[in-house]
Amino acid sequence: MRNRIVALFGAVAFAAIQMPAQQFIAPSSTVKALGNGRWEWTVFIRASPAQLKHVVCVEYRLDPTFPNPVRQVCDQGPPSQAFALTIAGWGGSSIPITVLFDDKTKQQITYSLSITPTTRSPEKALFGNAKVLAIGVSKSNHLEPRAWLQFADQDAVEFAGFLRSKTTSEAVLLTNQQATTAAIQQAWDTLLRSASPGIPVVLYFSGTGYAISGRPYLAAYDTDASHVSTTGISLDNLLHKSYDRESIVVLDTHLEKSQLRSLQSTTLIASLGQSFEDPRLRHGVFTYFLLQGLNGGADISKDGLITSEELTDYLLHEVRAYTGGRQSIQFQNNLAGKILLDNHASR
Repeated sequence: MRNRIVALFGAVAFAAIQMPAQQFIAPSSTVKALGNGRWEWTVFIRASPAQLKHVVCVEYRLDPTFPNPVRQVCDQGPPSQAFALTIAGWGGSSIPITVLFDDKTKQQITYSLSITPTTRSPEKALFGNAKVLAIGVSKSNHLEPRAWLQFADQDAVEFAGFLRSKTTSEAVLLTNQQATTAAIQQAWDTLLRSASPGIPVVLYFSGTGYAISGRPYLAAYDTDASHVSTTGISLDNLLHKSYDRESIVVLDTHLEKSQLRSLQSTTLIASLGQSFEDPRLRHGVFTYFLLQGLNGGADISKDGLITSEELTDYLLHEVRAYTGGRQSIQFQNNLAGKILLDNHASR
């Protein structure tokens, strides 16, 4: 089930001062085509300002075919692309990276360079003109109010509102009493019938998740926790109906990686493992940073376009760092090289 721990992250923020500096360092890169099969990458690290101040140098070990294959960068440069190295070549490869800290410790990371160029075409942004069903279930008619969630309904309201304000996407919103099992299934069926060929469909859910016989279920307002398989929403069944469409599933709920494997044919952006809310954010942590990232926080290249790689890096770093490693995220299938949102096209 989705976890709710009040005031948890006030303690985590304090404890982070005591954590080893090397925690939550993540590599990232940008790539562009040079022509004639050649590519140019800028590889760098992402970390909070508190972690960056402890980094002395970053060592990149390139393929032996490069001149001077071991290169050390000791100039931090812009924090958004810290300790950056720009290289050019003909194909992607894995780069061993060593981060050197001021306490003489090291962190070793292996990073794979992508040779998939992002198609910089704003009209192809996946969230640009999608059909969206946003569901947020904080309350349940089968639970006492003390067991209700705090911000799941608000998560869905703000996700739908964000896409409506930034894109031409059409969003249907169901929260709490509106989000019964029957209403969710009917809304999804109606959305699929109304979506023209080639238009992406997006399912966003914030609330409680269950695994029944290893399969993922979502809790509607009228789901009985004692009979989830008959009163809950089978994610498998919902997505089977959209198998012939470009579908994007965004989940802020508690599901494990093994329970999400059944969704292999689906493009997935999901909280992984424990899923926390924070009263200071007034959101689930995952949804808060998802919205921050889409609104420009993930735009490493500063071109107004949020790519799948940028959002992946941003969410992995921010969610794990904010929760002290207690919560992570999972991306799956069909996202490589795609634009998720064009912030230049805001309505």
